[in-house]
Amino acid sequence: MATQLGGSLRCVYILRTMDISDFWQRYHRADRSFVGVELSQADFYQANLSGLDLSRSRLSQARLLWADVSGAMLADANLRSSVAIWLQGLWADLTQANLVEADWSCANLTAANLDRATVSRAKLMGAHFCEASAQDANFADANLWGAWAIRADFSGACLAQTDWSTAQLTEAQFAMADIRWSKLSQVLGNRANFIEANLEGCDLRQANFTEACFRGADLTATNCQGASLQGANLQNADLRGADLSDANLSRADLTGANLRGADLTDAVLTGAIGLRSETATPWGPVAHPRSA
Repeated sequence: MATQLGGSLRCVYILRTMDISDFWQRYHRADRSFVGVELSQADFYQANLSGLDLSRSRLSQARLLWADVSGAMLADANLRSSVAIWLQGLWADLTQANLVEADWSCANLTAANLDRATVSRAKLMGAHFCEASAQDANFADANLWGAWAIRADFSGACLAQTDWSTAQLTEAQFAMADIRWSKLSQVLGNRANFIEANLEGCDLRQANFTEACFRGADLTATNCQGASLQGANLQNADLRGADLSDANLSRADLTGANLRGADLTDAVLTGAIGLRSETATPWGPVAHPRSA
């Protein structure tokens, strides 16, 4: 419903309160449009909600364990504090949805659309985001331990203080994302894109970022002990104060990178370019780099 307030046009959506029994009656009559319904705390355990239009609906604290919302329209839906462990949500539209403090651990959100969604403080351990889009979404403080996000797009997203430990991030897009003070230890991020991303203070220990792109990224004060950055693009990256001890930087491109105060003790620099020599940076000597 559109209303004229103070000379400006605003859209006001009125929620329709619906009893769960009424919902199922309409569902069994093949009704697939439930736009703007109020179904907070509803129990959809193992329910097949695939293809339904639940846009702008209120589903806060709903139970969606083992439910199927594949292809469902959940744009602008309020799913705050919902529990959707092992949910199937392939191709679901969650654009601008509210998943704050939700528990969607092990949910399958392959190819789902989470652009501009708010997913802060959510539990998403082991969730699948392969080829999903979450551009400009807010995942601050979310737990994504062990998540699968192969070829997912988090460009411009807020991912500050998230836990991605052991996640699969091969070819994922994080361009211009805010990932400050997050845990990315032991992740597999081959060929991932972090162009101009902010990774200040991140834990990247034992991570594999072979051939990843960090061009212009902020990597200040990161812990990259034992990380693999073979063939990585670190052009113009800010690595001031980074711990790169035992890291593998062979064939990495460090052209224009700022390594002031970085610790390269026992780092492998074979074939790395952009350094004055294998034992010196443009800002002075490094500590005991290895050539093999």
